[in-house]
Amino acid sequence: MRYLTKITAGLCVAFSIQAKADGPMLAAGEYYLSSAQINAMRKLALRSNASSANRLSEYYSIYEDDREAGEFWLKVAAESGDCEAVIEIGYRYSSMSKKNDKQISYWRKRMADLRCKDEP
Repeated sequence: MRYLTKITAGLCVAFSIQAKADGPMLAAGEYYLSSAQINAMRKLALRSNASSANRLSEYYSIYEDDREAGEFWLKVAAESGDCEAVIEIGYRYSSMSKKNDKQISYWRKRMADLRCKDEP
């Protein structure tokens, strides 16, 4: 048992070092929202609050594993003027196997209109 504890501790230390090197790693539970938070954020997001829309996108995409709902809220964030969301959606459309040139053009124009910079 003592040997197993040392191995586990070593793996935790190694994992911790790797996490620090790659940046913070969040567990899916850290994206949890209560139903009251979801309702409040929906109202704000639908009134062009990009932060709330982004948070809902993360919640649905990561915590609920609902890609459609996550993408819907990501688009709401993008339409609300969030450059990161605009860039992400533009990237998604341009990396699809069946490209949608109309959507790609729309999001590129949106990116230009908002003066978003496609940089890390």
